[in-house]
Amino acid sequence: MSAVNPPQHFTFRRCQTLELALDVAQLIPVTKIRPPFAPRNGANCPKDHPLMSRQLLSWGELADHRFITVGRGSGNRLIMDLGLAQSRLRPQPFFEVQHLSTSLGLVEAGLGVAALPRMSMPVGPHPRIATVRLTDPVIRRTVGIVRIAGRSRSPAAELFHEMLLSRWRMAE
Repeated sequence: MSAVNPPQHFTFRRCQTLELALDVAQLIPVTKIRPPFAPRNGANCPKDHPLMSRQLLSWGELADHRFITVGRGSGNRLIMDLGLAQSRLRPQPFFEVQHLSTSLGLVEAGLGVAALPRMSMPVGPHPRIATVRLTDPVIRRTVGIVRIAGRSRSPAAELFHEMLLSRWRMAE
């Protein structure tokens, strides 16, 4: 198993009012980055799907099922494609959607299976969708919280920061 987290490039402009931001690349200079959150992808299927009897699945085991994924313009798709580039057997898109939430709707309707980062799933048990951990390879998207070192946050930014951390703990 190998963890995959390809670099992502973006431009950061100095902003005197920045209180905090999310960073998927961890490249921003002169900032303090909170320890990152790196949820792994899981296979999301209707609860009555045959794959739900398993504790772990390989990505290759999704190849025989209608696979739902986001389009090639998505960062999640790029991470998945790079992570699976060396795999001999991998799922091929049956449906391509623009948003992760759309893929969940298609899974909920029983139209296929999807692989999503855990933090993309609703908090708590879902009435119709279940998730199985994916391995071989383990694919993660790392997200960190960025802030300018030494700068305090407003009460609203502090509340947002605590809400993010709480949500991430629930998704682990």
